This record gives sequence, C-alpha cells and structure tokens, in this order.
Amino acid sequence: MKLDRVKFKDERPYIERIVKSGKQKGQIYRKYGQIIVCQNCGQRCFVENCQIKRGNCKFCSKKCANQLKNNPRWKNGRSKHRGYILIKKPNHPNITKKGYIREHRLIVEKQIGRYLHRWEVVHHINEIRDDNRPEKLIAFKSNSAHKRFEQGGKVKSEEIIFDGRKLKTGSKSQKKEV
Repeated sequence: MKLDRVKFKDERPYIERIVKSGKQKGQIYRKYGQIIVCQNCGQRCFVENCQIKRGNCKFCSKKCANQLKNNPRWKNGRSKHRGYILIKKPNHPNITKKGYIREHRLIVEKQIGRYLHRWEVVHHINEIRDDNRPEKLIAFKSNSAHKRFEQGGKVKSEEIIFDGRKLKTGSKSQKKEV
C-alpha cells in the first residue's frame, strides 16, 4: 500500500479505514503495521500487521510479487504441457499467447538455421515427447507427409526438412552444439 495514506501514532505507522457496510457503517478504524522496502522494485510501502503474520510482507503489490523471478513456481522458463517441454522465448515469432514455444521445434530450427513455418511438423521418432535430442527428431513440410510417415507410407525426400537419423551420434562436435 502506498505511503500517502499512512499516519503515525507514537512512531507506529497506521492507516485509517472507513467501514462501508454493516452496523458500523461510516465508522473509522485503524490498521497498524510497518513500512517495508519492496524486494522487487525497492519502493517503500505500508504493510498491515495481519499481512506480516501471514508472511506477505516482501513486496509492495501482487504485480511485484508475481513477476517471474519472484514467483516460487518459476522454473527458468521451462514448463511441460501434454508431455512436451515448453521454453519461454518472448521474442520468437511463433510463440503461444503466454510466450512459450515447444523445445523440439527450437532444436530443429537451430539445426536448419531458420524458423519453422506453423504448418511444418516436427515428429519424435521414438515417440517420447520430452526426448528432444536432434537424432530423435524429424521435420516434415506438411502434416500430410507426417501422417504418411507415421502410417508406414512412403515420404518423398523433398517433403523432409530435417532428418535426425542422418546425424552422426557419436561425434564430440555434435554433443557440444546441443
């Protein structure tokens, strides 16, 4: 809470509130607390004693408390959804509304040296969704080519953008790149 409403009585900070409903409507009561410095933005603010008892006294607002680096659920931009690993990349052109992109698409983009189009499909050869090693990925130009590959049909070589099966798995230079 901002300091503009804070008053002091015997060096103890408090704020005055007016009851808006009920039997005591219109009555003024005092809430005592402390002035703290926000751990995120450095701003000085007032925190009521009841909030201090609950342990909610590190930040000036919910906005500061829930910023990514302060949020206890933050995992350095990595998340999992339906078995796929998502990476927080706010500047990527193909992100979701929340700013994430699937890791296997990023790995194929790095291998081919360009962004994938939204209609291009990346397939996990071993069908393990969180196994994003380049040698276990294959990228197709369309979903129809991807479906034909899954059903054991023939796929033309020009329909494959990236084939991880052709990578050398034992070389040291490959391990350093990934």
